[in-house]
Amino acid sequence: MSIDVLVIVNNSELSEEILKTAWQAAQSIFKNYGIEVYVIPYYNPRSLRTVVVVNNVEYIINRRLSVREFIDLILSSSMIREEVQKESVAIGITFNDKDPLSDAVAVT
Repeated sequence: MSIDVLVIVNNSELSEEILKTAWQAAQSIFKNYGIEVYVIPYYNPRSLRTVVVVNNVEYIINRRLSVREFIDLILSSSMIREEVQKESVAIGITFNDKDPLSDAVAVT
């Protein structure tokens, strides 16, 4: 079993701290439970919020979390929806500021 944790970061100090905490929590979960947690940072300078997405559940983070709180968030979110494990795919988004008709293009 593996868990993907998408951390949407911006230029704030909070988002940097959340990203570090996510990596520490991922290491702790692997060491204590043997569950692989993949922390995926996504830099979005336009975002006004720090967001964490675990198992398709989005959390808006407004304060610093301890490693224990982050571990609880990851493990409780991973149990919300248990499905047959799907094949992982890479997704990327590119923003085009010069073309007013397209805000973003998803690449799968």
